[in-house]
Amino acid sequence: MTSATIKQALASPNRGDIERGQSTVTPRLLFSLNRVRDNAEVFRALCERVFRPDGYEIYFPTKVAPSLQIVNCLRELGFGLEVINHSTAAMAHADPLTRTILGGPAKTSALIAWGFIQRNWTYVSCESLTDLREVNAVAAHHKSRVSVFLRVKATTKRRLGMSIEDARWSVTHSDLFPALKLAGIHLHAGSNLSSREADLTLERMRMVAVDLAQNGMHIEVLNFGGGLPCIAASVAETERRLQGFSQLADTVGTRVIVEPGRAIVGDAAELITEVTDVRPVDRELTINSAAYIIHGPCNADKFIIHQRLGEVERRRIEVVARKEANYRIGGIWPAEGDSLWLSTPTPEFAIGDRIIFPQAGAYTLGFLNELSFDELLPTISS
Repeated sequence: MTSATIKQALASPNRGDIERGQSTVTPRLLFSLNRVRDNAEVFRALCERVFRPDGYEIYFPTKVAPSLQIVNCLRELGFGLEVINHSTAAMAHADPLTRTILGGPAKTSALIAWGFIQRNWTYVSCESLTDLREVNAVAAHHKSRVSVFLRVKATTKRRLGMSIEDARWSVTHSDLFPALKLAGIHLHAGSNLSSREADLTLERMRMVAVDLAQNGMHIEVLNFGGGLPCIAASVAETERRLQGFSQLADTVGTRVIVEPGRAIVGDAAELITEVTDVRPVDRELTINSAAYIIHGPCNADKFIIHQRLGEVERRRIEVVARKEANYRIGGIWPAEGDSLWLSTPTPEFAIGDRIIFPQAGAYTLGFLNELSFDELLPTISS
């Protein structure tokens, strides 16, 4: 796919507004598989342009949008799958040819074993020494040997992942894990990163790789996890980050795994909600969904759409920093806090109005499923 065809894909009708009818029951999440395919094909074209033909693999982290339709769509395009629980693992193992990474901090012995019973995991990402011991014990019990990643904290303050000291100890004591092959490093900082934060994460991966290699680890793969914005946000920035991954992998002499989640589905869905309460004096409104909406540097735009009850006209309202705002939405959980701050100049909201979030594809469905909110009705169209 050339630069011209990438631009054409990003401008295709599939990327237009998702159908919004006045009769739509709220709250409702509307997904477009066409947009998922467009994003995936553009992303794959960028990888083909940046990496050696045999130098990379793409895995979709199913927790970002745990839908069998989305999973099957990406599987058909050659994506592997990263899974974190029984339900997402079952999606992956429905096709015996699917490459699968077992990740996440909540692995259980039963889930680890289930993967060995179905067929071996392609990789297991281990978050701690406890993880390593558990995976080794289960693999040995099933007379299997599995390739694992050492997931190292992206920064010393991050909760997920092991410290560099524990990773180093794992390498120097690898004989304690005979059922494991220490195949690579997994360093994941998430995709809601600025360009500067992405560069710092890349430097952290370089430091970790050099350290562990000097301590005797034969590194075959560098798994960069997320760290990629929505395709629509910036093809150039996405390609720049991929080039950084490629250059580091060539320097270290490894292959690369990337796990684009938000890059593929972030702008592929819209969340339609309804205003349930308005407090003009407090300049505050509440909507009927506890959706997880991220308005950060990962998104192409930072705005919502307001549609008055009974009207066809829609108006765009910018999302701004708290100090710049004069209205707030309660009842949702954005990544940057417990409120979403708006720049609307006057309190024109009313109960029954529609509030539409145009980039709700990443984590909205998964987060609500995880917390058992059953009020969200996902609709996935071709």
